[in-house]
Amino acid sequence: MDRANALVLGVCLSACLVVCSCRGKEKREVHNVCPTTYLPQELDQLYQPLCRDRFILQELHDEFRNPTERLFPMEQRMAHKTWILEFTWREKADSLITVWYVREADTLRKLRHFRFSEHDEF
Repeated sequence: MDRANALVLGVCLSACLVVCSCRGKEKREVHNVCPTTYLPQELDQLYQPLCRDRFILQELHDEFRNPTERLFPMEQRMAHKTWILEFTWREKADSLITVWYVREADTLRKLRHFRFSEHDEF
């Protein structure tokens, strides 16, 4: 009887260890938090900062920046006076997030964000 109880106890303990280890992995994977404001201060806390760049709004950029430029009317693009800030963070091991902002007074207004693989070519 003692051997049977010990065997049952051993199986129960093993099952508990397996369940606990699986739950720990799930919690680590769920840690991916979605930003709410997409402001640089928030993203700096969530992800690894990689690059901060800026460019003048115009009519012909590459396909990476073009969707951001199309948010503005052609007259504003042709004026070549609006500065766009482009910040990139490492979100995961092989994925990045880039956010474009325009400065308004003392704040930044988010224009759009884009998640992509580090291996994508533009």
